[in-house]
Amino acid sequence: MENKYDVPIIGMGPAGLAAAARLSETPPKFAIADAGKAAQGRDRYCPHDVTCGHGGAGLFLDRKFSFFPSVSYLWSLPRADDLHNAYDWTCGILSAAGLDTPPFPKDPNAYSVGGPGTEEWVLKAYPSDYLSLEARLQLVSDMVNSVNGTLYNENHVEEISYNPISNTFTALAKDGKNGKATVLLARRILLATGRFGPLERVCSASLDIIRSGGWRSDSAFSKASTKPSSATCDSWTPKLRIKEVNGGVEWRTFCVCRQGETCFTQTDGLWTVSGRQLSAAFEALGEDRDAKLISPTLEGVGWYPEVNSDLCLIDRPAWVAGDACGLFRGIVAAMISGHCAAASVINELLGNDPPPSGELCRDIWSHKDRSKQQAQLVRV
Repeated sequence: MENKYDVPIIGMGPAGLAAAARLSETPPKFAIADAGKAAQGRDRYCPHDVTCGHGGAGLFLDRKFSFFPSVSYLWSLPRADDLHNAYDWTCGILSAAGLDTPPFPKDPNAYSVGGPGTEEWVLKAYPSDYLSLEARLQLVSDMVNSVNGTLYNENHVEEISYNPISNTFTALAKDGKNGKATVLLARRILLATGRFGPLERVCSASLDIIRSGGWRSDSAFSKASTKPSSATCDSWTPKLRIKEVNGGVEWRTFCVCRQGETCFTQTDGLWTVSGRQLSAAFEALGEDRDAKLISPTLEGVGWYPEVNSDLCLIDRPAWVAGDACGLFRGIVAAMISGHCAAASVINELLGNDPPPSGELCRDIWSHKDRSKQQAQLVRV
Protein backbone atom coordinates (compact mmCIF):
# COMPACT_ATOMS: atom_id res chain seq x y z
CA MET A 1 0.00 0.00 0.00
CA GLU A 2 1.25 3.48 -0.89
CA ASN A 3 0.21 6.67 0.85
CA LYS A 4 1.24 10.20 -0.10
CA TYR A 5 1.97 12.90 2.48
CA ASP A 6 3.54 16.32 2.56
CA VAL A 7 5.52 15.33 5.65
CA PRO A 8 5.58 12.16 7.79
CA ILE A 9 6.85 12.47 11.36
CA ILE A 10 8.88 9.53 12.67
CA GLY A 11 8.42 9.13 16.43
CA MET A 12 5.61 9.88 18.89
CA GLY A 13 7.74 11.15 21.74
CA PRO A 14 7.45 14.76 22.95
CA ALA A 15 9.25 16.16 19.88
CA GLY A 16 7.13 14.24 17.38
CA LEU A 17 3.85 15.03 19.14
CA ALA A 18 4.77 18.71 19.38
CA ALA A 19 5.53 18.75 15.66
CA ALA A 20 2.19 17.06 14.98
CA ALA A 21 0.40 19.69 17.06
CA ARG A 22 1.96 22.48 15.01
CA LEU A 23 1.17 20.75 11.70
CA SER A 24 -2.42 20.09 12.83
CA GLU A 25 -3.07 23.84 12.55
CA THR A 26 -2.00 24.08 8.89
CA PRO A 27 -2.84 22.75 5.39
CA PRO A 28 0.06 20.29 4.79
CA LYS A 29 -1.04 16.65 4.90
CA PHE A 30 1.00 14.73 7.45
CA ALA A 31 1.30 11.39 9.20
CA ILE A 32 3.05 10.30 12.38
CA ALA A 33 4.47 6.83 13.02
CA ASP A 34 5.91 5.06 16.06
CA ALA A 35 7.13 1.52 16.59
CA GLY A 36 5.78 1.32 20.14
CA LYS A 37 2.46 1.10 21.93
CA ALA A 38 0.02 3.73 23.14
CA ALA A 39 1.03 5.25 26.49
CA GLN A 40 -1.58 3.36 28.52
CA GLY A 41 -0.55 0.09 26.88
CA ARG A 42 3.13 0.40 27.76
CA ASP A 43 4.47 -1.69 30.65
CA ARG A 44 6.94 0.25 32.81
CA TYR A 45 8.52 -3.04 33.91
CA CYS A 46 9.06 -4.32 30.36
CA PRO A 47 12.58 -3.38 29.16
CA HIS A 48 11.34 -2.78 25.60
CA ASP A 49 8.30 -0.68 26.56
CA VAL A 50 10.32 1.62 28.83
CA THR A 51 11.98 3.37 25.89
CA CYS A 52 9.56 2.76 23.00
CA GLY A 53 6.05 4.04 22.36
CA HIS A 54 3.82 7.07 22.72
CA GLY A 55 5.48 9.58 25.04
CA GLY A 56 9.00 8.51 24.14
CA ALA A 57 11.86 7.13 26.21
CA GLY A 58 11.28 9.62 29.05
CA LEU A 59 7.71 8.59 29.88
CA PHE A 60 8.66 6.27 32.76
CA LEU A 61 11.99 7.81 33.74
CA ASP A 62 12.71 10.72 36.08
CA ARG A 63 9.56 12.73 35.09
CA LYS A 64 11.51 16.00 35.15
CA PHE A 65 10.57 19.07 33.10
CA SER A 66 13.47 21.56 33.03
CA PHE A 67 13.49 25.17 31.84
CA PHE A 68 15.98 27.94 31.06
CA PRO A 69 18.94 28.01 31.45
CA SER A 70 18.73 24.27 30.94
CA VAL A 71 19.44 23.09 27.36
CA SER A 72 21.53 26.16 26.54
CA TYR A 73 21.60 25.75 22.75
CA LEU A 74 17.80 25.71 22.44
CA TRP A 75 17.49 29.39 23.31
CA SER A 76 19.77 30.42 20.45
CA LEU A 77 17.53 29.06 17.67
CA PRO A 78 17.34 31.95 15.19
CA ARG A 79 13.62 32.23 14.43
CA ALA A 80 12.51 34.32 17.39
CA ASP A 81 8.80 34.27 16.57
CA ASP A 82 8.73 30.50 16.07
CA LEU A 83 10.73 29.97 19.26
CA HIS A 84 8.38 32.18 21.30
CA ASN A 85 5.32 30.51 19.79
CA ALA A 86 6.75 27.07 20.54
CA TYR A 87 7.52 28.07 24.12
CA ASP A 88 4.05 29.54 24.66
CA TRP A 89 2.43 26.42 23.23
CA THR A 90 4.60 24.12 25.37
CA CYS A 91 3.87 26.08 28.55
CA GLY A 92 0.15 26.05 27.75
CA ILE A 93 0.12 22.28 27.35
CA LEU A 94 2.17 21.70 30.51
CA SER A 95 0.24 24.24 32.59
CA ALA A 96 -3.03 22.52 31.66
CA ALA A 97 -1.48 19.27 32.91
CA GLY A 98 -0.72 20.88 36.29
CA LEU A 99 2.89 21.99 35.84
CA ASP A 100 4.34 25.33 36.92
CA THR A 101 6.10 27.00 33.98
CA PRO A 102 8.32 30.10 34.06
CA PRO A 103 8.05 32.96 31.55
CA PHE A 104 10.22 33.04 28.45
CA PRO A 105 13.76 34.19 29.39
CA LYS A 106 14.27 37.92 28.93
CA ASP A 107 17.88 37.50 27.82
CA PRO A 108 18.62 33.95 26.64
CA ASN A 109 22.28 34.84 26.01
CA ALA A 110 22.96 36.23 29.48
CA TYR A 111 23.72 32.90 31.18
CA SER A 112 27.21 31.43 31.29
CA VAL A 113 28.54 28.55 33.36
CA GLY A 114 32.13 29.74 33.30
CA GLY A 115 35.05 29.23 30.94
CA PRO A 116 38.26 27.22 30.94
CA GLY A 117 40.76 27.84 33.67
CA THR A 118 38.40 28.18 36.63
CA GLU A 119 38.98 24.71 38.13
CA GLU A 120 36.08 25.39 40.46
CA TRP A 121 32.72 23.71 40.67
CA VAL A 122 30.15 25.99 39.06
CA LEU A 123 26.45 25.54 39.75
CA LYS A 124 24.14 25.66 36.77
CA ALA A 125 20.83 26.26 38.49
CA TYR A 126 17.61 26.00 36.52
CA PRO A 127 13.93 25.56 37.43
CA SER A 128 12.41 22.10 37.13
CA ASP A 129 9.04 20.65 37.98
CA TYR A 130 7.54 17.19 38.06
CA LEU A 131 4.34 15.45 36.98
CA SER A 132 3.03 12.19 38.38
CA LEU A 133 2.96 9.14 36.14
CA GLU A 134 -0.82 9.37 35.90
CA ALA A 135 -0.57 13.00 34.80
CA ARG A 136 2.11 12.15 32.24
CA LEU A 137 0.05 9.33 30.78
CA GLN A 138 -2.94 11.65 30.46
CA LEU A 139 -0.78 14.39 28.93
CA VAL A 140 0.53 12.05 26.23
CA SER A 141 -2.92 10.59 25.57
CA ASP A 142 -4.40 14.08 25.14
CA MET A 143 -1.61 15.09 22.75
CA VAL A 144 -2.08 11.96 20.63
CA ASN A 145 -5.87 12.41 20.53
CA SER A 146 -5.49 15.99 19.32
CA VAL A 147 -3.38 15.01 16.29
CA ASN A 148 -5.15 16.00 13.08
CA GLY A 149 -3.19 13.63 10.87
CA THR A 150 -2.81 9.94 10.06
CA LEU A 151 -1.44 7.78 12.89
CA TYR A 152 0.64 4.67 12.27
CA ASN A 153 0.73 3.02 15.69
CA GLU A 154 3.14 0.15 16.34
CA ASN A 155 4.68 0.70 12.90
CA HIS A 156 8.45 0.56 12.69
CA VAL A 157 9.96 2.67 9.91
CA GLU A 158 12.59 0.31 8.53
CA GLU A 159 13.92 2.33 5.62
CA ILE A 160 13.87 5.88 4.31
CA SER A 161 15.16 6.80 0.85
CA TYR A 162 15.68 10.22 -0.70
CA ASN A 163 15.59 10.87 -4.44
CA PRO A 164 17.50 14.10 -5.19
CA ILE A 165 16.11 14.20 -8.74
CA SER A 166 12.45 14.37 -7.67
CA ASN A 167 13.36 15.87 -4.28
CA THR A 168 11.07 13.39 -2.52
CA PHE A 169 11.28 10.69 0.15
CA THR A 170 10.08 7.11 0.32
CA ALA A 171 9.65 5.49 3.74
CA LEU A 172 8.88 1.83 4.42
CA ALA A 173 6.91 1.13 7.61
CA LYS A 174 6.10 -2.35 8.91
CA ASP A 175 3.21 -3.07 11.27
CA GLY A 176 4.52 -4.79 14.39
CA LYS A 177 1.29 -6.73 14.92
CA ASN A 178 0.64 -8.27 11.49
CA GLY A 179 3.81 -7.56 9.50
CA LYS A 180 1.93 -5.52 6.90
CA ALA A 181 4.19 -3.12 4.99
CA THR A 182 3.17 0.43 4.12
CA VAL A 183 5.04 2.76 1.78
CA LEU A 184 4.92 6.46 2.65
CA LEU A 185 5.69 8.85 -0.21
CA ALA A 186 6.62 12.29 1.06
CA ARG A 187 7.79 15.72 -0.03
CA ARG A 188 9.55 16.34 3.29
CA ILE A 189 10.27 14.33 6.44
CA LEU A 190 10.71 15.09 10.15
CA LEU A 191 12.75 12.73 12.35
CA ALA A 192 11.87 12.72 16.05
CA THR A 193 13.29 9.34 17.01
CA GLY A 194 14.56 10.31 20.46
CA ARG A 195 17.82 9.64 22.26
CA PHE A 196 18.17 6.18 20.74
CA GLY A 197 17.41 7.39 17.22
CA PRO A 198 21.05 8.19 16.35
CA LEU A 199 21.87 4.50 16.81
CA GLU A 200 19.36 3.39 14.15
CA ARG A 201 20.76 2.94 10.67
CA VAL A 202 17.44 3.85 9.09
CA CYS A 203 17.60 7.36 10.48
CA SER A 204 21.24 8.24 10.56
CA ALA A 205 24.10 5.83 9.94
CA SER A 206 23.83 5.88 6.16
CA LEU A 207 23.67 9.66 5.84
CA ASP A 208 26.45 11.18 3.76
CA ILE A 209 26.96 14.09 6.15
CA ILE A 210 26.97 13.06 9.79
CA ARG A 211 28.74 13.57 13.05
CA SER A 212 29.67 9.96 13.69
CA GLY A 213 30.60 8.39 16.99
CA GLY A 214 30.09 11.56 19.01
CA TRP A 215 30.14 10.80 22.71
CA ARG A 216 30.59 12.25 26.14
CA SER A 217 31.90 10.36 29.14
CA ASP A 218 30.06 10.96 32.40
CA SER A 219 30.27 9.46 35.86
CA ALA A 220 27.23 8.21 37.76
CA PHE A 221 26.96 8.17 41.55
CA SER A 222 24.54 5.88 43.36
CA LYS A 223 24.00 6.85 46.99
CA ALA A 224 21.42 7.31 49.70
CA SER A 225 18.47 9.48 48.78
CA THR A 226 18.41 10.73 52.37
CA LYS A 227 21.94 12.15 52.07
CA PRO A 228 22.49 13.13 48.45
CA SER A 229 25.52 15.16 47.43
CA SER A 230 23.05 17.77 46.19
CA ALA A 231 21.31 18.10 49.54
CA THR A 232 22.74 21.56 50.18
CA CYS A 233 21.44 22.93 46.86
CA ASP A 234 18.04 24.58 46.70
CA SER A 235 17.42 23.48 43.13
CA TRP A 236 15.52 20.26 42.49
CA THR A 237 18.06 19.24 39.89
CA PRO A 238 21.37 21.00 40.54
CA LYS A 239 24.02 20.53 37.88
CA LEU A 240 27.65 21.18 38.81
CA ARG A 241 30.58 21.30 36.44
CA ILE A 242 34.32 21.88 36.61
CA LYS A 243 36.91 22.34 33.85
CA GLU A 244 40.65 21.81 33.74
CA VAL A 245 42.80 24.92 33.33
CA ASN A 246 43.44 24.18 29.66
CA GLY A 247 39.76 23.46 29.06
CA GLY A 248 40.53 19.96 27.82
CA VAL A 249 38.43 17.88 30.21
CA GLU A 250 35.16 18.81 31.84
CA TRP A 251 33.56 16.94 34.73
CA ARG A 252 29.93 17.47 35.54
CA THR A 253 27.04 16.07 37.48
CA PHE A 254 24.43 15.37 34.87
CA CYS A 255 21.00 15.21 36.52
CA VAL A 256 19.57 14.40 39.92
CA CYS A 257 16.82 11.80 40.09
CA ARG A 258 15.21 12.40 43.47
CA GLN A 259 14.28 9.17 45.27
CA GLY A 260 15.52 7.31 42.22
CA GLU A 261 15.78 3.74 41.07
CA THR A 262 17.53 2.20 38.09
CA CYS A 263 15.84 -0.02 35.54
CA PHE A 264 17.02 -2.04 32.56
CA THR A 265 15.86 -0.98 29.12
CA GLN A 266 16.21 -2.66 25.74
CA THR A 267 16.04 -0.77 22.46
CA ASP A 268 16.69 -2.63 19.20
CA GLY A 269 18.90 -5.11 21.03
CA LEU A 270 20.83 -2.47 22.99
CA TRP A 271 20.65 -2.90 26.77
CA THR A 272 20.92 0.27 28.85
CA VAL A 273 20.32 1.36 32.43
CA SER A 274 18.06 4.33 33.16
CA GLY A 275 16.95 6.13 36.30
CA ARG A 276 13.48 6.82 37.59
CA GLN A 277 11.52 7.33 40.80
CA LEU A 278 12.20 4.83 43.55
CA SER A 279 9.52 2.37 44.66
CA ALA A 280 8.66 1.85 48.32
CA ALA A 281 10.69 -1.37 48.39
CA PHE A 282 13.99 0.50 48.01
CA GLU A 283 13.78 3.37 50.49
CA ALA A 284 17.42 3.18 51.57
CA LEU A 285 20.48 2.61 49.44
CA GLY A 286 23.00 2.98 52.25
CA GLU A 287 25.00 5.74 53.91
CA ASP A 288 27.39 8.11 52.14
CA ARG A 289 30.42 5.90 52.73
CA ASP A 290 28.75 3.19 50.65
CA ALA A 291 28.12 5.40 47.65
CA LYS A 292 29.23 3.84 44.38
CA LEU A 293 30.90 5.53 41.44
CA ILE A 294 29.83 4.11 38.09
CA SER A 295 32.27 5.38 35.47
CA PRO A 296 32.55 5.99 32.65
CA THR A 297 29.02 6.20 31.33
CA LEU A 298 28.15 7.38 27.84
CA GLU A 299 25.77 10.15 26.90
CA GLY A 300 25.05 11.02 23.30
CA VAL A 301 26.69 8.11 21.50
CA GLY A 302 25.58 7.61 17.92
CA TRP A 303 25.56 9.11 14.45
CA TYR A 304 24.27 12.65 14.66
CA PRO A 305 23.30 14.34 11.39
CA GLU A 306 24.57 17.80 10.57
CA VAL A 307 21.71 20.25 10.64
CA ASN A 308 21.42 23.95 9.91
CA SER A 309 20.03 26.55 12.28
CA ASP A 310 16.47 25.45 11.43
CA LEU A 311 17.28 21.85 12.50
CA CYS A 312 17.19 20.79 8.83
CA LEU A 313 19.78 18.51 7.25
CA ILE A 314 22.17 20.54 5.16
CA ASP A 315 21.96 18.32 2.07
CA ARG A 316 18.27 17.38 1.86
CA PRO A 317 14.88 18.63 3.16
CA ALA A 318 14.63 16.47 6.29
CA TRP A 319 14.33 17.95 9.78
CA VAL A 320 15.60 16.43 13.05
CA ALA A 321 14.06 17.49 16.39
CA GLY A 322 14.47 16.60 20.05
CA ASP A 323 17.17 14.32 21.43
CA ALA A 324 17.81 12.81 17.99
CA CYS A 325 19.57 15.95 16.73
CA GLY A 326 22.19 15.72 19.51
CA LEU A 327 22.04 19.42 20.39
CA PHE A 328 20.04 19.16 23.60
CA ARG A 329 18.31 16.71 25.92
CA GLY A 330 15.05 16.67 27.83
CA ILE A 331 11.27 16.74 27.46
CA VAL A 332 10.80 20.51 27.36
CA ALA A 333 13.57 20.95 24.79
CA ALA A 334 12.05 18.16 22.70
CA MET A 335 8.62 19.77 22.69
CA ILE A 336 9.94 23.23 21.82
CA SER A 337 12.32 21.99 19.12
CA GLY A 338 9.65 19.74 17.59
CA HIS A 339 7.25 22.67 17.35
CA CYS A 340 9.98 24.89 15.86
CA ALA A 341 11.06 22.26 13.34
CA ALA A 342 7.48 21.79 12.19
CA ALA A 343 7.11 25.55 11.75
CA SER A 344 10.20 25.54 9.53
CA VAL A 345 8.79 22.65 7.48
CA ILE A 346 5.51 24.51 7.04
CA ASN A 347 7.26 27.69 5.91
CA GLU A 348 9.28 25.74 3.36
CA LEU A 349 6.30 23.76 2.05
CA LEU A 350 4.11 26.84 1.68
CA GLY A 351 6.84 28.72 -0.15
CA ASN A 352 7.54 31.22 2.61
CA ASP A 353 11.16 30.10 2.92
CA PRO A 354 13.92 29.36 0.41
CA PRO A 355 15.21 25.77 0.21
CA PRO A 356 17.39 24.69 3.17
CA SER A 357 20.82 26.29 3.09
CA GLY A 358 24.18 24.89 4.13
CA GLU A 359 24.55 27.18 7.14
CA LEU A 360 25.64 24.92 9.98
CA CYS A 361 24.20 25.34 13.44
CA ARG A 362 27.60 24.52 14.93
CA ASP A 363 31.03 24.88 13.37
CA ILE A 364 32.22 21.73 15.14
CA TRP A 365 29.88 19.71 12.97
CA SER A 366 31.65 20.60 9.73
CA HIS A 367 32.41 17.48 7.74
CA LYS A 368 35.95 16.90 6.52
CA ASP A 369 34.95 15.43 3.17
CA ARG A 370 31.90 16.68 1.30
CA SER A 371 33.07 15.60 -2.15
CA LYS A 372 31.18 12.30 -2.26
CA GLN A 373 29.14 11.81 -5.41
CA GLN A 374 25.47 11.20 -4.62
CA ALA A 375 23.60 8.49 -6.45
CA GLN A 376 20.15 9.15 -7.84
CA LEU A 377 18.65 7.28 -4.93
CA VAL A 378 20.31 7.97 -1.60
CA ARG A 379 19.39 6.09 1.54
CA VAL A 380 18.79 8.31 4.56
